[in-house]
Amino acid sequence: MTLSSALLTGWWWAISAARSSAEQRDRVLVEQTALRVSDWVNSRLAILSSLRTLEQLGHDRDRSDWIAHVTVTIDHLGGFQAINWIDERGVIARIAPVAGNEAALGRSVLRHPGAGRYLAAAIDSGQTRLSSPLDLFQGGRGFTAYLPIMGADGRFRGAVNGVFRVDRLTQACVQDVAPRYAVRIADDGALLTEVGDVEEALGPVLSSRVTIGDRVWDIQLASRHESVRWWPSAIVLTMGLLVIFALTWLVRLALLRRELDAAARVAQQQMEARLQAAERLESLGRMAGGVAHDFNNLLTVIRGHADLLAGALEELPCSTEEVASDVQAIRAASDRAARLTGQLLAFARREPSAPGAVDVAAHLQDLLPMLRNLATEAVGVSLEVPSTPLWASCSPGVVDRVLVNLVANARDAMPDGHGHVWVRCAAAADGAVVVEVRDDGRGMPPDVVARAFEPFYTTRAGGTGLGLSTVYGLVTQRGGDIELESEPGHGTTFVIRLPAAEEGTRVEPAPRPVLRAEGAATRVLLVEDEDAVRATLLRALKHAGFTVTAFASGEAAVEADPDGDVLVTDFVMPGMDGAAVARTLQARRPGLRVVIVSGYAGSPEAIDGLLAEGARYLAKPFEVAELIEVIRELAPRA
Repeated sequence: MTLSSALLTGWWWAISAARSSAEQRDRVLVEQTALRVSDWVNSRLAILSSLRTLEQLGHDRDRSDWIAHVTVTIDHLGGFQAINWIDERGVIARIAPVAGNEAALGRSVLRHPGAGRYLAAAIDSGQTRLSSPLDLFQGGRGFTAYLPIMGADGRFRGAVNGVFRVDRLTQACVQDVAPRYAVRIADDGALLTEVGDVEEALGPVLSSRVTIGDRVWDIQLASRHESVRWWPSAIVLTMGLLVIFALTWLVRLALLRRELDAAARVAQQQMEARLQAAERLESLGRMAGGVAHDFNNLLTVIRGHADLLAGALEELPCSTEEVASDVQAIRAASDRAARLTGQLLAFARREPSAPGAVDVAAHLQDLLPMLRNLATEAVGVSLEVPSTPLWASCSPGVVDRVLVNLVANARDAMPDGHGHVWVRCAAAADGAVVVEVRDDGRGMPPDVVARAFEPFYTTRAGGTGLGLSTVYGLVTQRGGDIELESEPGHGTTFVIRLPAAEEGTRVEPAPRPVLRAEGAATRVLLVEDEDAVRATLLRALKHAGFTVTAFASGEAAVEADPDGDVLVTDFVMPGMDGAAVARTLQARRPGLRVVIVSGYAGSPEAIDGLLAEGARYLAKPFEVAELIEVIRELAPRA
């Protein structure tokens, strides 16, 4: 009895399992059929979208060239009855292929009893619209797609029109399941195609809904045969089926585990590669920042002594033209070196960033004439910006430096000196401001793309290799990111994302200190750990008439607790840095004004905080006259 019950239970379980398995199989099949239909139609809609893009970009062809180009596309991909160009009147002006579609040429789509309303809807919305099943001009049933092109003034310029026959869709997506299944495809209740009779099929009717363009199709499938037969030997097969199911499940688990392990290994390798690239750029940034710091200190001494020497020469009664020329050469060389170290600091993300906001859309319009001059007449520059403001959290100078570097890079990438650069900006879904710079130059191979943002890496003779690294540093320091896409022979595209800012974001300057009586010499507190730099600045400031007290460290200045009007302090120093010195002394004397001078800001956010409170910043090397002018601006007045 127990054995009979066990066998009966096993037999019933086998029958139920077989039914469940058959239904699950059919559910998978209807989903696969739906995906096949979706992929078949949407892939051809993508081709139509590409043709519309070519028309929007102005890649006009004459009638014969257009027909030939589209005919090649149809022959390669298949599935189209025709691809048409509808002119601004709603009339089919071009058709490809011509053979078999002559009846549609010159016909007004807007007057078609079925298709007219869908073209009108596409024109009204400016978006792609698909029709429901309808009778074609060429004869037979099918459906159509309309991709409108609107002019800058909002007027309808024409549309790309794809025509599909139902029988080709059936043959491509349904025919192979038709011998065993009945299949029906409907669009909002309107029958598109049916193979067999779904209602009379023996199996349950299963359905899946798919989105095709702007419409939703219902795919129904039902088996024409019984999913499970009642064989006399079902009880005998029960045990065998149990064993097979168990083995199948174990094999499936093993394969799934293997696939998961392989996917995990690939993901781990990709993550390690990204981390290695980030660590390499970070280490290069630290090295570049350190080198720039030492160079800037040396250049400050060189430039300072050159300024002092130039001032002394002006006071001599005799002719000093040759010596003055030599001094000017020293100045020019130090300026060029300063620009290089400035680019290094931009890559290292160690430049203080003054707070503020910029309307990128409006600023790019103002910047366009300069970009066109930079690109030269042989390289055109086009700009596409929205009519609404796009406020980004950065200064206008950042946008200037980024665009100038990218446009100059694009100009140099033109294979014969001629080409075009497209600049566009838009708002992302998350509110970020996206700036895209695309060119049709020679492009880059993958190995060059991988190293494009590294400092001193260049493939051009005479290049410094600092242009793209500067862009990378400027963007990432402001909380943005930059992506690069390029292929040899297909140009290069840079996509920059900048964090959004509120319109009109401004930082109020710090209040001026209490004024003291006019006539007293301005008292300057100088804190600089480099002996040569300190001696140079001390001499120059005293020569300018200031009363100067100099300190070799931040601790010495704080311990001495001197009285002064303006604090001039280096930022990167052993022990107490410039920000700590400034805040400590300002806490004791709220009227003390601050000037930060540095060749390398190890913590730029600390300087940013001081700038927001009214401090001034000078990047080493700087002109002595520039420092003197800043001190005079900050000095108390009666």
